[in-house]
Amino acid sequence: MKQYIYPKDLKMSATLLLWRLRDGAVSLILVLAGIILFGVAHIVFPLVLAVVYGVLTIDLGNIRIYDYIKSSVRFFAGQRVYFWRI
Repeated sequence: MKQYIYPKDLKMSATLLLWRLRDGAVSLILVLAGIILFGVAHIVFPLVLAVVYGVLTIDLGNIRIYDYIKSSVRFFAGQRVYFWRI
């Protein structure tokens, strides 16, 4: 008899280490392009862009750091409406 093991949450996206698979692939492509551009033209900006993208897309508990920063900015910089009732 076969035994199947399922994850706790079937709606979670597939991850590899700390990144979702799509974000990991994009990070890998950015790093490779950055290394090639650095080797050819000594441009550091693509490598910095790859590192920033990699840090912002770290997935902790099915929420990315980018999503957390975006919702925090919306909360603190957004318009608040207060209704005072007497």
